[in-house]
Amino acid sequence: MTPRSNRSQELPGFETSLARSSIVLPPSQRHTGRKTRKEQIQHLQNVVLELSRKLQDLLLVTAKPQVTSSPARSKSPWERLATRELEMRREAERENAKLAEAIAAQKRTIRNIRRLLRRRIDHELLRDLRNAKNPMLGNKEQVFAELLHQSGKVYGDLDKLYAENGMNLVPCRGRTRRLYPDAVDGTTFVEFDDNNHVPFSFARTERAVWEFLQGTRVRKDVRVCLKDDQQADGICKSCVGFTYSEHGLASYILERRVSRKYVEENRTVFVCRAMVEPTTAEHWFSSMRFCETMSIVVRTGDPLSSGQETTIIESHISVSKFCDPTAQQRWPDCVEATADGWESKVSFASQAIENLLFERTLAASR
Repeated sequence: MTPRSNRSQELPGFETSLARSSIVLPPSQRHTGRKTRKEQIQHLQNVVLELSRKLQDLLLVTAKPQVTSSPARSKSPWERLATRELEMRREAERENAKLAEAIAAQKRTIRNIRRLLRRRIDHELLRDLRNAKNPMLGNKEQVFAELLHQSGKVYGDLDKLYAENGMNLVPCRGRTRRLYPDAVDGTTFVEFDDNNHVPFSFARTERAVWEFLQGTRVRKDVRVCLKDDQQADGICKSCVGFTYSEHGLASYILERRVSRKYVEENRTVFVCRAMVEPTTAEHWFSSMRFCETMSIVVRTGDPLSSGQETTIIESHISVSKFCDPTAQQRWPDCVEATADGWESKVSFASQAIENLLFERTLAASR
């Protein structure tokens, strides 16, 4: 075996690599004929250097970021406008949510402040009224006796009163109102005729009316500060004091009333007389009193087509006033508002009686 063939066996693939390589040797290294061992080693070293340089170039090319051949597509003007509008809308929604939360927090704060102020006004008014109203409470029994005495007279003239006022002409589930703004002290300045028809039995309606007259008879939004009840057979005496605030004006109202029940053969009559004395912080030293007379007749009505029993409730309410000279000067300015307030009171009484009827009926059916 020749030395050349031995060299080929020691370096397999060497001749193939030389054939595929595009390395061009300098003219000084081109020889014809057989090469010495030293020349072969030198040639191999040159090949190694050239291949190492190509490898480094390839590594540098792969390390650079790939650049797309096609440039990024630019957005059209309407797309840019829509994107900007979307961002502005989302920002506005976030701001609106923050503003809504701020407004809700502000409303809660205002409501809490109003509640605190109302309680403070009520406490101050009650503290000042503690001494002012004590003399009035001392003659409570005398007032009850006068009211009870007059209730007997009202009952005796009831049929005549209903006939003169045309109670039979009042539409069923209707009301009439008559106002006398020039009425002098001690005479009626407003009166109401109320006619109601309820789908309940006579006995149940009678009990509901009497239960209402024995109760506090004030709305839920007022604060009851004083309550004293005395009940006997067919007679109820009560003294109620409560504070009420509306339009920034706090009032203390002392109401003493006597209710009496008269049972007849085909109807039941209730007569309620009350002395109402309001006091406000704005008009502290003036005096004004109201005397209310309420007559209620409960009688059986015609049954419905289904056979359901019905009951008719006929009510007459009259209110008279008593004013000192200072309060009398202000009376023409507040007579309409006073009449409106009393009409609200009449509506409240009618609604409260119906609520009692429904509540007691539901409780009995359980």
